[in-house]
Amino acid sequence: MMTETITAIYRDGVLYPLTNLNLQEHQTVRLQLLESAPVTTSSTLLEQLRASGFVTLATHSLQNAVSNEDLEALVKTLPITETPASQTLIEERGEW
Repeated sequence: MMTETITAIYRDGVLYPLTNLNLQEHQTVRLQLLESAPVTTSSTLLEQLRASGFVTLATHSLQNAVSNEDLEALVKTLPITETPASQTLIEERGEW
């Protein structure tokens, strides 16, 4: 039996995991819900993005690659809110 702790975001009645799950389609699982503190710092956001695989560090030198320092500086400019980033993008760009 596999036991794993993951982070997920609940939105519109659906849990969205921030990591890939090694599950088969329609597999039944048991959930234990533990309230998590909201992301309040850019370093926490960057940690979660790295942990979820949305951001990866370069393992070899690439011309024109973004440095870790530049990436951290960019993340610090992002507004930290409890609103999902996808919702913020939709609100900022408006309906298509």
